[in-house]
Amino acid sequence: MRHKSKHSGGWKRQLQALIDAHNGMHAKRGKVISYKTRAEQAASLFRIFTRLRELGFRLDNPAHLGGRHIGFLMRDWTADPTLPAELAGHGVRYEAHEAPARPAYIQQQLSFYVPFPHGSASRD
Repeated sequence: MRHKSKHSGGWKRQLQALIDAHNGMHAKRGKVISYKTRAEQAASLFRIFTRLRELGFRLDNPAHLGGRHIGFLMRDWTADPTLPAELAGHGVRYEAHEAPARPAYIQQQLSFYVPFPHGSASRD
């Protein structure tokens, strides 16, 4: 049985709180972004976290997303042939992709990932 995160609301609520707090401005240009872009970024982040959980990462607190997680996503998206055996060793049932994701898809997913400022996670 999985234990609930010590933070209330679970990972989805915490991720949404981070998105709500930081998804209104362009990361580098300091300008407001469109509602369509905000929605696409939010959907991408939820896909990323859902996929990481499918890969066996608990990530109960989205603020703990790090380079190791992104590395595993890259291996998943690029259909790394060593990934299924590695995950099986951790008890994760993984169905390998038949082919790598398109480079444009990978670039788009990673373009939506901009680390939030340290300590910005909701503590509600």
